[in-house]
Amino acid sequence: EAEDFLNFCLERADEFSKRDWLASLTMLTMRRRFSTSMPQFQRYSQRLVFEAETHFEEGVHLLLHRYGVLGYAPAVWKL
Repeated sequence: EAEDFLNFCLERADEFSKRDWLASLTMLTMRRRFSTSMPQFQRYSQRLVFEAETHFEEGVHLLLHRYGVLGYAPAVWKL
């Protein structure tokens, strides 16, 4: 379930590496009952965009691609 997965990601966000963030975005495309309008996804995305400056300075294209697959434009404009 998407809600459980997002809660897990939010709880462990302080421990996430670049690879963890990318893997979690990829995993979201396969979660049941996932929607970009979920409050958990909104918090997850805000945290990821905040972390992007640290983890994705030279790899922002990787985030752009994954957000594109999810069809979530608000994060793309913030990157």
